[in-house]
Amino acid sequence: MAAAPLRKHQVMEKNKIRLLSTARLPRALVDDAAAENIDITVLPFIETEAIGSTEIQQEIDNAFLLSSIVVFTSQNAVKVVADTKEEQQPDWLIYCVGEKTTELATSVFGENMIAGTANNAASLAELILEEQEPDEIIFFSGTSRMDDLPEILEKNGVLVNEINVYHTVTVPHRVQNDFDGLLFFSPSAVDSFFRHNKINSAQTIFSTGPTTTASLEKKGEFEIITCRKTGKAEMIGEVMKFYNR
Repeated sequence: MAAAPLRKHQVMEKNKIRLLSTARLPRALVDDAAAENIDITVLPFIETEAIGSTEIQQEIDNAFLLSSIVVFTSQNAVKVVADTKEEQQPDWLIYCVGEKTTELATSVFGENMIAGTANNAASLAELILEEQEPDEIIFFSGTSRMDDLPEILEKNGVLVNEINVYHTVTVPHRVQNDFDGLLFFSPSAVDSFFRHNKINSAQTIFSTGPTTTASLEKKGEFEIITCRKTGKAEMIGEVMKFYNR
């Protein structure tokens, strides 16, 4: 007797793409991918914690009193500063990395305070130098930030007043690595993942940007798809475009 033909949903299930995200994702993005037959398992390999010390709080309070160019390279930094803002409206020109960081900063400080945005820290540093020619800036950052932005600015004579407002904590996991692909959003998550895991040659690796890609390239030779814009929504869009080619 001939085997019964597979129904459409059975074929889709059989060919489902299985991916692992090494960072938290909004439920809506996971659902968008699922609608395209892409199943994403979310398992964060890093977490962030605000630095709630009296010294850091004092530095933030002092920054609110200054007329300054201010840089945010992550949403985490914006959130920490926003939690201390209260009714203060500082005299800042704000530059951000990524659309989501810019959107959050806009919602907290207002559109008139946003001076510019770029896809990565190095490009943002060049933009600041081109538009402002500053003597100094305030940089709200995490303790594991990359060196690109402060190095470029300092080489051009800009004093970078850096205020570390959050920690990045690695959360390594050992996973059964039978996924078709992996999603990485930061160099810290790359290091955390590779502490107990490896990548096999059949997997496709998705990276949120050039600094994360550079960290991945140090771990071996495998296919890396680097997003043209940073952000989780942009990453999932890139993933769906890749698998729907």
